[in-house]
Amino acid sequence: MATVFSRAALFLVTAASFVTAERVIRFEADPYVSDLSNRTLRVVTKAANGFVLISDVDKDGNNVTGNDRFRGFCMDLLSWMSTELGFKYEYYEVQDGQFGIYNSTSEKWNGMIGDVLYGKADMTMAPLFTTSERQTAGEFTLPYYDNGMTFAMKKTASRTSNTWGFISPFQGELWAAILLTALAVGLFQGVANLATKDIDNEPQGDAQEDKDEDKETGFWEAVWQSFVALVQLGPEFLPRSSSGRLSAFFWGVGILVAISTYTANLAAFLTVRNVDNSITSAEDLVGQKEISYGTVRTYATWVSFKTSTTEPYQSLGVVMKAKEETVLVDNLQEGLDKMRQGKYALFADSAELDYHASRQPCDIQTIGRVFWQTGYGMFLPKNSKYTSEFNKIIVTAKERGVFDALDAKWIKSQECSGTDQTVLESSVIGLQDMLGVFVLVYGGMTLALIVLVGEFIHTCAQDVKKTHPHNPVTLMEAMKTRLKRIFSRRKRSGVKNEVQPSNIHPNPAFIVDM
Repeated sequence: MATVFSRAALFLVTAASFVTAERVIRFEADPYVSDLSNRTLRVVTKAANGFVLISDVDKDGNNVTGNDRFRGFCMDLLSWMSTELGFKYEYYEVQDGQFGIYNSTSEKWNGMIGDVLYGKADMTMAPLFTTSERQTAGEFTLPYYDNGMTFAMKKTASRTSNTWGFISPFQGELWAAILLTALAVGLFQGVANLATKDIDNEPQGDAQEDKDEDKETGFWEAVWQSFVALVQLGPEFLPRSSSGRLSAFFWGVGILVAISTYTANLAAFLTVRNVDNSITSAEDLVGQKEISYGTVRTYATWVSFKTSTTEPYQSLGVVMKAKEETVLVDNLQEGLDKMRQGKYALFADSAELDYHASRQPCDIQTIGRVFWQTGYGMFLPKNSKYTSEFNKIIVTAKERGVFDALDAKWIKSQECSGTDQTVLESSVIGLQDMLGVFVLVYGGMTLALIVLVGEFIHTCAQDVKKTHPHNPVTLMEAMKTRLKRIFSRRKRSGVKNEVQPSNIHPNPAFIVDM
């Protein structure tokens, strides 16, 4: 009987061992099933350059809805995660447009943090900065993007040696337009002088040749005088005609504006102010008064400055608090605009500032080291069962280089490589900037042309009235005669001092009686 019970017991033990072994083998062989598998998460996000781009139309101009409205670093990352873990998601944009700040008066959170804590969203997916205050209210995943705080300022021009730097304030097209205008004004004044010059009582012989030479010299002198006026030399003569003087007046006004603009811009090119270059870290901002500094009032950066107990950030926060109305901005774009106006430093997330500093117009730069380094993470409710799942997939993504690929695609840019002279180049005065001056000059020349026509007709009428046998008898004849005098030169009659037969007188002393 004992033998029967022993065999039965052995059979049961063997069977139990087999079942246990089978379960162990089956557990090791079955693939891991995530808690997120086949679940649909409601994800709240907020627009941020490079990380989250929101638009109702795609790049081809077609209308899009739902998740297709969202693109960027965060969207590509969550799409990759959903493929790996098998979950689905639905995006929506936070209603108040805020990341999330705690209001001590109402004891409530706003922004994306509030949406997650109050059950409207399952998680966030945006460049949300990890802070201890937010961590206390909910849970952050491991950082999917390492960053911290830094500040940026407008770039300052660096001085370089340039032999022909004195022509840099104006573009080549503007220089060409100025020289062509000088030539046009000179030609106009020369013609005006000839067209209104009195031709009565012309001397004969050598005196006539001197008059022709004087007429030719006067024309080219007018052209030369137009160019001499560019360098503000005094006039060698004044135009005789009213039309010439009128054109000279408008040309003088144009030269005045051009020279004043050139002088001011040349000073900007040759003068390098080193005040901004002396700021190399946050410590350098403390104690100086020329450069103001601030941050975005709705960012966690502002909260960190107000609560910081370490230097120099505590001192910086005290100054910002005292000048809150003038140094704090409502959004990042307002801060960038304020910074580009000069004498202002903006504190913000290093990733956001790097994004703008690496793109056109390449006129800002991040300064100093990154401080308060934490990173961007996904925010979930307290004790969320999904936090560990996302932490594992974030580690996997780092090992596979997913973040590096997305960083190169959406954040990093080579647009500003080798563009240290961008600030100088943007200050060059072009033709479009001085177009009003040329409108003034050529408008004045048009008015002077009308006056010239009137002067010419008046002068021809005076020629008809004069009683001289050689004067024209009609206005048309007078006009033809004067135009002929202007645009053609009379042929000289023979050689100067040519001996005439009638002027030969025989000398009796040399007469030989043949």
